[in-house]
Amino acid sequence: SKATVSVLNCIHSSLCGPGASHATMGAQSSMIKQKLDRAESTRMLSLDGLKMAWKDVEKPLGKLPTLRTLDLQNNRLKGDLVPAVFGMTSLRKLHVGRNKLEGLGAEAKKLNNLEELTAEDNLIATVSADGVMALPKLKKLDLSRNRISVLAATPALMALKEVNLSHNALTLVPYGLFALPALVVVNLSHNSISAVTPDEGAVACKNLKELDLSHNAVTALAPALLSATLLSVLHLEGNNRVCKGPELRKAVGDEAYDAFMLRQKKTVDKQMQGGAVATLIHEK
Repeated sequence: SKATVSVLNCIHSSLCGPGASHATMGAQSSMIKQKLDRAESTRMLSLDGLKMAWKDVEKPLGKLPTLRTLDLQNNRLKGDLVPAVFGMTSLRKLHVGRNKLEGLGAEAKKLNNLEELTAEDNLIATVSADGVMALPKLKKLDLSRNRISVLAATPALMALKEVNLSHNALTLVPYGLFALPALVVVNLSHNSISAVTPDEGAVACKNLKELDLSHNAVTALAPALLSATLLSVLHLEGNNRVCKGPELRKAVGDEAYDAFMLRQKKTVDKQMQGGAVATLIHEK
């Protein structure tokens, strides 16, 4: 196809240096041709680890607008996502982790069928509130190991179940995060967050089960996160003031603490019955 020929011509220089043998170039060409040919029928494309820049793939990607899964991890992508990606309005899963992206672009709002976005280990410092953070069908979001210092979740994220914002530069919990009703797993570890205190009425994540706040500077935790949710796995190690049972009880009060400990015990018992090793908040 035209898409196949275009991408082969574009990325030869990226994949095969000037000293590459004809055999190496032939093998790479054959592999890429197979991937692109399959993508047209399967609507799935993985170009993971092929050392490509946007200039190598933007035009060919523009000829595959009906893709449902696109994997561009471990490449040399810089700047923001490009128009060819924004044109994939049927896209369900997008993986762009371990590149050098600095942003995701406001035009990401066009990906209104996207359910999973992984963009970990990039150089992203800002995320547009009306872009990725407003995708109505997004269920999983991984922005870990970036440079994000401020982030806001919009009410449009009604489907978001799992979010990983670990290893960033956050000093505050993203505004509106705990108001998202579908949340189940939240990872905010390895930031500089001191208070996790959304307003009582702002805790709408009734199905929240796992919260990782480890390795922050947490000194305050909203009781509603323990009493108004299904939280049973809570990671607080690496926080000087709130990391053990007595400190947590003091921070959230007896009622919220006791409700959490009961759920934790049930979860731990179930995990141990299955042979798993469980991490828990200790009473002492």
